[in-house]
Amino acid sequence: MQRYPVLYGRSRKVKLRRRRIALFFLVSLLLLIIGIGVNTVSYFNRMTDRDRWAASLKRGVEGAARQNYLLLLIQGEEENRELASLYLLSSHGENPYGLVLPANSTLERGGTFREVYEAKGTSGSVEAFIELTGEPVHYYLLLEEGLFAALGELQGLRSRPPRAYYPIGPGVGINQLVGEVQNWERDALSFAQELLVETPFWRWPALVRETLGFYETNLDWREVNALMKAADGYLLPPGRGIYMLPGEWTGMEEGETPLYGVDPQRLGAFLDYMRVGRTQIAREDIRVEVLNGSGVPGLARRTAAYLEGEGFKVIRVADADHFEYTHTQVISRLDDVTPAKEVAILIRGAQLIRETLPYAEAMVTVILGKDFELEDVSQ
Repeated sequence: MQRYPVLYGRSRKVKLRRRRIALFFLVSLLLLIIGIGVNTVSYFNRMTDRDRWAASLKRGVEGAARQNYLLLLIQGEEENRELASLYLLSSHGENPYGLVLPANSTLERGGTFREVYEAKGTSGSVEAFIELTGEPVHYYLLLEEGLFAALGELQGLRSRPPRAYYPIGPGVGINQLVGEVQNWERDALSFAQELLVETPFWRWPALVRETLGFYETNLDWREVNALMKAADGYLLPPGRGIYMLPGEWTGMEEGETPLYGVDPQRLGAFLDYMRVGRTQIAREDIRVEVLNGSGVPGLARRTAAYLEGEGFKVIRVADADHFEYTHTQVISRLDDVTPAKEVAILIRGAQLIRETLPYAEAMVTVILGKDFELEDVSQ
């Protein structure tokens, strides 16, 4: 009878010890989770450039009609790194667009973007873009060529790492350029989505730590996460235009370095058109294709010559899909038909049609029908 209290006392001590052990493990686990969380947030915070100039860019977002994201793509490694191209995504619900510039675009102050990056780094390149275009930059993201490959190797991803740049040069047409941008966006988004799925949360601090030297941005991790959630298939969905700033290539002779010079006289009207979508655009910036749907030999070529003489930029002359078009058509490939009207007023009796075509190289398509005669253009 006297042993029961002893056994009862031992049972209480065992239970108390077990509770203490369980509490110790729970507290340890909680501290571990907190430690991982603090470590993760700490490394995520290191992703963001918090220099004064980078932070000041964001102040223009509040009250802005648009949010502008500037992407700087870097090719090469270590001592051979150089700026390859710049890409501005101007985000707006009704009229978003993308602007592409080669790194060897010349600046009014002298030199090129590539030379500015070499001398002054990212901040100098962003400031030069703002100075050249007059467009604000709210967020920037610099990506180096080795980033995606490094992430893929660290996580063993199956997705193809996107290239860090796409080619821009005198021989690259807008269709090829748009295709390059589309492919880059598709590969980048697919890669990023697989990275998010395949990476457990405890691996993120290590990934951030091991890739910090491959990118620069003033976006914080919450803003990056929001952008990823907002991306619906592509960063630049169908309907958004991609354009080169108006200008001309020089240095085309053998042994010379091609340089792209932006035309300041055409730049203002061009950017107004991009922002608003209904501002008068200069004729030399209206890209036209002329298609022969009548079957009359040489008619498209002669009409194209006339339109070029009137100041339009004819980018393609070819046969239509058939020669049985009864009526001549002037087709707007943009939602805004203003550029097409500029062409249509020169061709009497033409039908003005709006058939938008995302990523079309031409803004206006002219299909010459059987009712068309060269005398139908204004003289």
